[in-house]
Amino acid sequence: SKQPNRPDHHSLIPAHVIEEQGTFSSRSFLIRYCEEEVEVNDIGQFRIEFGLEELEQGSSTTCILEVDLMFADLAQHGGAERFGDSPDVGSAEFKCVSTMRYRLRGVHRGLHELIPVVFDEYHCSLANVTVHSALLDFRFRLMPHVPRAGARAAGDAEDGGE
Repeated sequence: SKQPNRPDHHSLIPAHVIEEQGTFSSRSFLIRYCEEEVEVNDIGQFRIEFGLEELEQGSSTTCILEVDLMFADLAQHGGAERFGDSPDVGSAEFKCVSTMRYRLRGVHRGLHELIPVVFDEYHCSLANVTVHSALLDFRFRLMPHVPRAGARAAGDAEDGGE
């Protein structure tokens, strides 16, 4: 006899990018017991463009990594026990319960960091996040020459005096 397919509690909603928000959401999973460990291994890739002025200043190339811990109440689905039978929960049902922010400096120089994201004492969870950055392309773009307003006014005054 063939056993029915058991739902994967560690992959309820697949990882996805939310383009309009510029965010990445890892796959959603069900925590069934205390101190449960789940390997996520999802990858989010972003492209950031910096202008020459920002690179010369250096401090402007600081990026903020914001990590949200999301939670969905499964009571309306019959609780965690019944939820596995029909994993039917949408992304909209998840609410942010905790947020951690990290300042990433010098991303234009290349960054390779392991960040242990530990949420607050009410949501005892740890996510080891690895962040990598690399300069992939450097382009010199010529800006169209537009005379400054002050230079134009001075030129007009000279023309009017002749």
